[in-house]
This record gives sequence, structure tokens and C-alpha cells, in this order.
Amino acid sequence: MILKFPLELDQRQAAVDHLLEIARRRAPGLVAGSDNPPPQPSGDVRLPAVAFQATEGDVPVYILAPRSLGSEALSRNVESIAQQGANLRVVHDPSEIQRDAQMPPLVLNWGGSEALPADLVAINPPDAVRIASDQVESTLRFSGIGRL
Repeated sequence: MILKFPLELDQRQAAVDHLLEIARRRAPGLVAGSDNPPPQPSGDVRLPAVAFQATEGDVPVYILAPRSLGSEALSRNVESIAQQGANLRVVHDPSEIQRDAQMPPLVLNWGGSEALPADLVAINPPDAVRIASDQVESTLRFSGIGRL
């Protein structure tokens, strides 16, 4: 992905701050949804096989895995994908991420809770990871309520 416009970090930060404020207002443990969910298709769904094809213009993607979490299997799987040409790496510290003004890297947070430097584009910032984890835990806790 090549940006055809300058990256304005102030606007990005303002948007992130606004989204975080909205997330903070949400009561912990609530699960999104409704009393009347729409009907879902039943049975197996087959998706067509699409071969991965890397291009030179692909944005680098860094998977940021904290040293406190075991990441050997993750590293092996990422390496097998990278051998197919993907611009994908596992790192353990934001300082290991190469910055290129032409193409800012994407960062996938693999369970870290530390704030990331402002010049990185995080697919899932630490607060999003915390919120998603909270929602999964809520789902697990609520799953037993109907059986009481």
C-alpha cells in the first residue's frame, strides 16, 4: 500500500483518542448484539482457494509479540509465510521495526499492553486488544447464564 497523501499524525491521534474515549465509556463486560439477531446461514460455507501473491509494493507488516509470551510457533508460521514472499516479520520490541517514510509499516499487536510509538500504524492498538479480550471473557462468562 503506497500512500498518495502525507500522513498527518495529529489527525490520526485525534481520531484514536476519540475512539478510545468512546471505548472507555462502555461498561466493562458488555457484549455487543441484540435480543433478535438476524438469521444466519446454516451448514458449511466453502470459500474459493486463492493463492497468495506478494508484490513489491506490499506494506511491511510486523507482528509485535512481547518477550513475556511464548512466540516460537508464531515465529515458525510467520517464517513459512515470509518464505512465500510476504513482507512479514515477528519482532519483540517496537525499536526493531524499520521505519520508511515512503511506506509506514503496519503493526499487529500480539498481546502487548505497552503503548506504541505514535509513528507506527497499529492494526490493533493495546487498548483494542484489552477491549477484545474483555469481550471474549464476557462471552465466556455469559454463556453459562442461560443454564442456571
